[in-house]
Order: sequence, then structure tokens, then C-alpha cells
Amino acid sequence: MQYESIYNQCVNLSIESTDESLHKLVRIYLSDNKEVRKTAKTALKKTKNRQIVFSIIDGMLKNETGDKENWLIQLGMSLSRKRYLKRYLQYIRQNNVEISQGMIKNVQVKPFSEGEKKEITDYIIENNDFDKRLISWAGKGNSTLILEKALYYSIDNGFSENLLELLANNDEYVDMLQDDLFKVVTQNPGNDFELLRYLDFSLDTNYEFLLSKNDLFDIYEILKNNKYRKEIINEESFLIRVSLAVCSCSVIKAEDWEEVKNLIEERVNELEDLANEKNFMSFLKDLRYFDSEFVEQQLIEIYKKTKLYTDEVLNILAAMKSQFAYREMISFMLTSENRKERYKYAVQLMRRYGENGTAIYSYAKDLGDERLLKTLDEVAGKFEVDLTVPEKKEMVAVESKKTIKVIPHDAIVSEYMYDIAKRINAKYFFASVGFVFSSGLKMLHPLFDLIMDNDGVIELVAGSLQNYQKDIKNNKIDKRTVIYLNRLIQVYGIKLYTYTESFYHGKFYIIANDEVEYVITGSSNISKTAYIDNYEFDTIVENEVGKDTQFRDWYNGFKEKCTLIEYLDIDKYDDLNWESELEIYNRRVVRKMTQSEVHQKIMELTDEETRFRLNLWLEHSPTEIYTDLSIPGLPEYIALLYSDIGMAVFESFTPDNAYYTFRYFDFDALLNNLSSMTKKQMSVSSSLLHRGYHISDQDRLEQRIGKLFY
Repeated sequence: MQYESIYNQCVNLSIESTDESLHKLVRIYLSDNKEVRKTAKTALKKTKNRQIVFSIIDGMLKNETGDKENWLIQLGMSLSRKRYLKRYLQYIRQNNVEISQGMIKNVQVKPFSEGEKKEITDYIIENNDFDKRLISWAGKGNSTLILEKALYYSIDNGFSENLLELLANNDEYVDMLQDDLFKVVTQNPGNDFELLRYLDFSLDTNYEFLLSKNDLFDIYEILKNNKYRKEIINEESFLIRVSLAVCSCSVIKAEDWEEVKNLIEERVNELEDLANEKNFMSFLKDLRYFDSEFVEQQLIEIYKKTKLYTDEVLNILAAMKSQFAYREMISFMLTSENRKERYKYAVQLMRRYGENGTAIYSYAKDLGDERLLKTLDEVAGKFEVDLTVPEKKEMVAVESKKTIKVIPHDAIVSEYMYDIAKRINAKYFFASVGFVFSSGLKMLHPLFDLIMDNDGVIELVAGSLQNYQKDIKNNKIDKRTVIYLNRLIQVYGIKLYTYTESFYHGKFYIIANDEVEYVITGSSNISKTAYIDNYEFDTIVENEVGKDTQFRDWYNGFKEKCTLIEYLDIDKYDDLNWESELEIYNRRVVRKMTQSEVHQKIMELTDEETRFRLNLWLEHSPTEIYTDLSIPGLPEYIALLYSDIGMAVFESFTPDNAYYTFRYFDFDALLNNLSSMTKKQMSVSSSLLHRGYHISDQDRLEQRIGKLFY
């Protein structure tokens, strides 16, 4: 009954159509009840005197705000879209409201008239609202006016994405507005690279402006996406000539090429970080189509200089199928304590190096992370990577040529051996080396799996286990490697030996089936460093089993002098987590601090802010704390490690010193990199999580530090 009463009241007021009745009807429309509002709106749309309604709406809009202002504008739009269109657009801009779906549908059913398009254009120009939807509604006929206004607005306010899109969608108007565009570019030089793609450099004034850049890499970036690039005829300038050649992948003259290489080598030598080298990196990346070997060498040099700053160089190298990038990513995947880092590199490896998919998957399998394996399966499926091991083939002896070959120094020896094992369907793997590390054993895991699948035999002689029977701490092998060796003995049935009379220092491998064997000798121990990082020398010789027995005879004779190890007592080995023999002989000297030691030093401080901050770090339970770091840029700092989240905090007991937090997965590598940096370089490192300054507000400081852990 109540709704019927409202309905009848609205109908009667609409029929009456006097100033007083329509005032009452509009007030009913402003009800909080949606159904009542809908009924009143229908009645108002049927009134005979809309001019009175317009006057009422206009008057009320001077005082109403919020929902009622919105409802009044919606009512006006329903009665006369043209009259209230500009007011509607102003309202949604001021209140940061999305254009309603109802409005969009309304336009689809009833397109804008020319008068309405003029209202929209006036609104855009008056309010500098260059929203792409509004510009499309204004129509093609108004584009020149809007574009000209947008360009002049950009002189004082900088360009926006909407302006760029407007330029991209209005080629014919861009041709007409070259003078205006030139003014924007020259008066707003800090943001000109995106705009310069629309500047016609076949025009003399614009061409001279391009030459004024006087930097090959900047000019290349400008021309790379320039829509008028092909119209440039004048190629007298070396900078423009080379840039155009690289843009179009055309021939670069020999004398130009030498100068290009000199410029690149100079820039690489001067380079400290990549923060301001976007255009240089873009040029170098595209230059790989001309001389990939030269570009790879330069990228590797950049990577070595800026390793802590960015993954960008490594990603470019991976896209080039660089073996250097492959080795680096394998190393990160195997050694990173940060799960996110492992995933990142594992996925990139599978994507970029699908031809090595089986080996990559086997490495990941040894990490014992089922979720990672599932992810790699998905990536392999997406990029059509074959993860199946080739079917067993009939073993055919390869004709022995008695030729010794040098293994390329950039080959990953573990994968080199695995490829041989797959090709001959190997049943035997024998290795006798001076040093063994878990990092290298992990890289041999695919080969171990293949041998065991063939019911084969794996034997390993480790010189670094020489003192395994003595009641002393073994100083040539770490606990993590010992645990791994015990696992290989127990799970894989590997036969482990050592020579106890003296230290065995040779490096010798045999991969064989019943017909043919491959013997590798040289300098490579079983370590990630030997297989990936070092410049090693190894040779390989192929023998027909039973015909040339000198290598097998030497190995068997040596093995007879060795001691078979059935189990290693892990308590005799330190938890040092070594990756290679280099860490045994060249370890950085840092001193571990206890928390009580740190607490004592904090108690001695008189600066309250420094005491409070250091105690905050201790509350988050660092796994290890080190001092005597030997970092010139951070003298007298200590390092607090939070290995579960891969974060290292560098703090100081000295008041007014900033603190630095870095992401890490290899603390020694982090220390080595930081040792060569200034504080300024550290502050732009991509591994830097946060640099903290002096905050006297303790609540704010606690909140800021807490965010690093959650």
C-alpha cells in the first residue's frame, strides 16, 4: 500500500507539472530508497514542463554534495544528456569515480551527437583531462584541437601515457603538429625519448636537434621506434648512419664498425652501474645480430663489474644462449638458500636452455623440492621441452682413433660427461679426484641416475678424505659434503675410497659401457667451481674396451692401494658449507660474534637511538652475526644474517651511521662484491632491500624494520 501511495503521488505531481509540484517530486526523487527514487525519476521524465525541472536541478546542485549531487546529475543526464554531460564529467573527475557502465551502454545505444561531442571536447580542454575514452567520445573531428592542447599542456606538466596514446592513434594530426611537438620536446628535455618517436627528423630543424644529442646510444634509442625513420636521407653523420643501420639490421661499414666497438669498450670500462645506462644496454642488446661473440664478451664484462646491481645482463645473455649465463644460473639454482631465487633461475634455465632440460630437471630433483619440480614440468610443457631420457640403444663400440682431445674450457664438464653417458648408454662411472664438494656431486646427479638406471657401477676416490680415520677435525672437506657422500653410499650404493698414505691430488674420470670407454684427465675436481667458474684444462680420450688398457689398469692399480669407506662420521667435520677448494685456501677472515657479545656492546652505547635500533634487529633472531668484515665502504660495521629469508643487515655501533639490508644467497660473494663498492654504489644495488637513516620516532622505526621480515 505504501509503494502504491508513492506511485500515485508521483504520477499526480508529474501530471500537475507546476513549479511547486515538481519541487515536491524532485525531493521525493532524492529519497534514500532506491525503488522510490526509480519511481520518481520515471514520473519526472514524463512531465510536460522539463524546463522547470532543469531549473530545480540547477538550483539544488549549488548546495547538494555526495550521493544527492550524484543523483541529481544522473537525473539531469536522463532528461537531457547534452545539458548535463559536462557537469557529469566534472563530477566523476573531482570524485575519482569510474565512468559508469550505464553511461557506456547508453552511448552504445545512443551515440553522441555533434553538439555532445563539442561539450566533451570543451570539457577535455578546460580540465586538461586527456582520458583516452573521453578523447574517443569527442570524435575524430575534434582530435587536432585536443592534441594541440595536450601538447601545450605537456610543456609545463610533462607528458603522460594518455598523450602518447593520443599521438599513436592520430598519425595524420601528428604530421600537422610538428612545430608544436618540437616545442614540447625542446622545452621539456627530461622526458623526451618517448615523444621523440613522433618527431619528423627529415625536417632540417628536427634533424639538427637530433644531432645535438651527440651520443650514439641516445640517438639510436630515439630512432629505434621513430615513425619517420625511413624518411631520413642525410646519413653524413656517423652517429645517425650507424643508428639507422642497427635499427634496420643493415650493413655497417668496416670503419664504422671499428669505431662502434671502441665506443662500446670505452663505455664498458667507465661503467660503474646500470642505473643510467638504459639506452646503452638497448643498443648493445640489438647489436648482437651483427656480432654476437663481441656483444657476449662485453656483456660478461659488464656482468662481472655490476653483478650485484641487476639481473638484466644475465637475462640478455640467457636470451643469446650464452654458456656463461647457463653456468651462472645453474650455480645460483644449486647454491641459493633463497627459495624464490632458486625458482627464478630454474624457470629461466628451463625456458632458455630447453635443449638441456633433462640435466636441469635432474639438478632440480636433487634439491628435493616437489613444488619446484611441478613448476618445471609446467614450464617444460609450455615451451615444449623434452624431459625424457633417450631410449636405450644397442651398445655399439665406437672405432678407436687413439686421439686425445682438449675439452673446451667453457664447457660444463659435468654436463659434458653426462652427454657422453647418454650417447653410449653408460654402465660405469669411475672418478678419482683430490677434492670433492656437495656442489659438484649435485651437478653429477643426472649422470648418477643414468648409471643406476642401467644397474651400473659408480666408484669415487676422494683425496680430501685422507684423514677420515683419525681423531682430528678433517680440514679438507666440509660436513655438508660428508652428509651427501653418506647418502650416495646408502641410497645409490656408490663405492667410496680414499688414499691414506699421502694426499692424492690427481683428477681422473672414466665413463664407459661394455664396449667403449672415455677417459678424462686434467684439472677439474668435483665442485661447482671447477665445472662452472674456473678456467680448467681437461682432455678426453676414447678407447675400445679391452684393446687399450693402460688407463683402466692405472685406475684399478691405484684403487687397490686405497681404503674402502662404508660410512663417514659427520661429527669429525665442520659445518663450513664450502663450494670449492678455493675456500679452503683463500677464506675471508671474518669473526663470528655471539648475541651476548653484541648485547654487551649495545649496553656500552650512550646513544639511545642506536641502542634501540640494534636491539630491534636482535629481537628478530639473526642466525649468525659477523664482525671484522673488511669492507672499506662500511668500516667497523657488523653483519646480521637472517638466512631463512636470505637477508643480510649491515649495522654499526657508531651513532648517525645508516644501516643497509641486502638480499643474498652467497654471503661470501656478497662480501666480495661490497668490498669493491662505495656507499653510493651500494645504495643503487638491485640487491639492496633497504637503506635506513636516522628515525627518532621509535614506533615508526620499529614498523619500518618489521616490514622487512613480514
